[in-house]
Parts: sequence; C-alpha cells; structure tokens
Amino acid sequence: MQLESRRQILRIMQENPKIEITAHRYPGYVGQIRCVTMSDKEGFYSAVDGQPEHELSRRHRGKGSYTYIGNSRYLKLDGDNCTVYSRTRDPEGKELLLAFRIIDDR
Repeated sequence: MQLESRRQILRIMQENPKIEITAHRYPGYVGQIRCVTMSDKEGFYSAVDGQPEHELSRRHRGKGSYTYIGNSRYLKLDGDNCTVYSRTRDPEGKELLLAFRIIDDR
C-alpha cells in the first residue's frame, strides 16, 4: 500500500489494521506484528498481535503503546513504509522512533 500523507495514515489507522515494525529505536521490536487498537487525530495505539499480556500490549490500560504522528515534520514516507522520528528527544526530528508498514490483509 502506497503511503502518501499523514492524513491518509491516520484515516487507515481508524480501521485498526495490523502493522509490521520495520525499524525501531529498540532493535528487539523489529519484525514485531502489532494490531492498531485505537487512533485519534495525532496518532494511534498498538498492541502486540496475539499477545495481550505483553508489556507493550498492557500499556495505557490495555490500548497498547502510543505512536504520535501529529506533525508531518517528524515523518518520512517511502512507498509502503512510514518512518516516525522522535519529537521529544530530538527537536530537529532526526532521531528514529520507529518505522512500520501496514499489512493489508483485507
């Protein structure tokens, strides 16, 4: 699926798709499959697919880990891959937070 804008990503996240982590600040998360559990105007929550007891899945009262993508300054879209850079740890937006691709299994 070709990703073209922040708005498109947020719209897709409302459908609660699965995503694959393709890069991450913590290398142990690379390759992880997550289910988007909830989204809002600035980002989305995701839990580890099929692992409700996983540390990430239990965050935010069971909604999972939150990914902020509210400002396109901190995004890089490359085909079907979306890279999100840290807005709090690096004001210049150059420090990798995570990268993911949407798994289109509809």
